[in-house]
Amino acid sequence: MFDVFIMTVIALSVVAVALETVASIANRWGPVLRVFEAFSVAVFTVEYGLRVWSVTADPRFSQPIAGRIRWMLTPLAVVDFLALGVSI
Repeated sequence: MFDVFIMTVIALSVVAVALETVASIANRWGPVLRVFEAFSVAVFTVEYGLRVWSVTADPRFSQPIAGRIRWMLTPLAVVDFLALGVSI
């Protein structure tokens, strides 16, 4: 269920960003799109934080600090972190 929720938020975020580039839509729906963008960033930030917190359940990253840092330096985790930074 969570995976479906995250994938839906990702897809809707892409649509919202695309819609914001259309002046007529941005003029009318800009505030709603910005609120949704803030909601999306909050969801992605919490989700990233929870992944950092729970990654120690994976034996490859079981050390509390070193394991989390090692996971955070994996390519996909770096991309997620950079995407959060660009969004904020």
